[in-house]
Amino acid sequence: MPKNAKILAIDDDRLSLKLIENCFKKTAFSVTAVGDPEEGLARLRGNGYSLVISDIRMPGKDGFQLLKEISLDHPELPVIMVTSFGSIADAVKAIQEGAYDYLTKPIDRQELLLKARRAVKHYRLWLANLGLRRELDAHYGLENIVGRSKAMEEVFLQVAKAAPTGATVLITGESGTGKELLARAIHYNSPRKDRPFVPVDCAAIPRTLIESELFGHAKGAFTGAYQDRPGALETVEDGTLFFDEIGDMDIDLQGSLLRALQERVFKRVGENQTRPLEARFLFGTHTKLEEAVKAGKFREDLYYRISVIPIQLPPLRDRRSDIPLLVTHFLELACRRNKLPEKTMEPAAVEALTRAPWKGNVRELENTIENLVVMTEGNRIGTADLPPSFRNGKDPAAPGLSASESLRLAEVEKAHILRVLKLEGGNRTRTARALGISLRGLRYKLKDYAEEGA
Repeated sequence: MPKNAKILAIDDDRLSLKLIENCFKKTAFSVTAVGDPEEGLARLRGNGYSLVISDIRMPGKDGFQLLKEISLDHPELPVIMVTSFGSIADAVKAIQEGAYDYLTKPIDRQELLLKARRAVKHYRLWLANLGLRRELDAHYGLENIVGRSKAMEEVFLQVAKAAPTGATVLITGESGTGKELLARAIHYNSPRKDRPFVPVDCAAIPRTLIESELFGHAKGAFTGAYQDRPGALETVEDGTLFFDEIGDMDIDLQGSLLRALQERVFKRVGENQTRPLEARFLFGTHTKLEEAVKAGKFREDLYYRISVIPIQLPPLRDRRSDIPLLVTHFLELACRRNKLPEKTMEPAAVEALTRAPWKGNVRELENTIENLVVMTEGNRIGTADLPPSFRNGKDPAAPGLSASESLRLAEVEKAHILRVLKLEGGNRTRTARALGISLRGLRYKLKDYAEEGA
């Protein structure tokens, strides 16, 4: 039973209102009863109601007009309409115009409680899904992918153009550069963001199972197929399907995938019925597919089919200017995830990390920061806390600083942050957004600079 659910009852008949109130006595529902529709609309503003129960026949503004106004301001709030016995036409009209359900007078208490519980459960599920969608939007918004280097700005520009369309995108880059994260950003910035996002790891699924995983299978299609089972192409519906490490897909299966992409239909394994394919396709790979095509390991026709919009994610060594921002971002994330007090990193330690080779790219950096957050005593991480490989050496491929960049990288970061702060008129919220870091992270940076006498 829903706990502490608030219900708004609207009826010009005081006796009917009293009966509704009595029905909810000794339940988890609390009822606010009003006799005027305008008062009811006023009560809805900011009062956290989970259900409205309204009579249809009222003088002045009737229940249908009330339903229309509630739908405009509170589109998902369930409304149960109450009609006189035998007024089936009113009940049908109420459902057609968006009412969650209807009741007839005289009201049956058990029926009212049952429908109220269902309506409130439905509404709370919608609120939970809304919260999840907002969280996903916040997490996968382009502004939340950290990076302000020239290489990443080019990636953001390509994503901004590709995301609103239905075009197929091929994301390439070394392992750990964030191909799936970028694919999710494309999905959650597209018109399909409320539809499923289904990732398929072509390298992780055994060769003997991947065809069934993708296309599904019919009962009896092979040993162990005891029932019909939908595959990823079916469960994704009209959402987005992301094939990670497409370069590792068996070449025989590549032909089946190509046919599905070209014809926009597919069949379950062991079934003759074709099913429509409405999903958008994104692909990712660390493999150089052009070389795989020349070696006969990847179909040329499939390569051209999936690389409509190619996006290359740069390795971390080619975007070193993003490392200080990434360090700040991962510090905050690791502290929150491990329920630890906020920690900061000394500029010299940030510089040491900026010089590292990072063969595992952003994933390796994130794991390193989490290790430092968990294992370091105190709230400030210095060079002495870094593993010896970071303290004693540097990447021989790391470019030296030019004359115009003779300051240490930490000082370059400091100058950049203070410059953006000035350009934003001292507004910290806009500055954090422009820098791609959290407001809390910016506050820590500015606090450090103040202590240094900035």
